[in-house]
Amino acid sequence: MSNIVVGTKVEGNWGAMHPTSDGVVVEIDGSTDIYGEAPIARIKWIDDENLVEQRISVTDIHQPGWTSANGSPIGIFVAEDQ
Repeated sequence: MSNIVVGTKVEGNWGAMHPTSDGVVVEIDGSTDIYGEAPIARIKWIDDENLVEQRISVTDIHQPGWTSANGSPIGIFVAEDQ
C-alpha cells in the first residue's frame, strides 16, 4: 500500500535542461488509475509564480533514489525532506 497522503511533499525531476519542481499532494480522490488499482493523487506544483495542478496515480510517485529500468532518475518523487 502507498504511503502517499494529503500533505506529502513531492519533487518533479523533468530531465536535462529543465529545473526540478516542488509540489504537494492536495487530494487523494476516489477515482483510480486506468487499471482500476491505484488511487489518483492531485498534486499542486509551485513553479515560480504559477500554480499548476496535475492528477497522477500514486504508484507513479516514487521514493527518493528510484530509477527506471534503464537507470533514468526522471519522474515524480517524495521530497527528501518529508
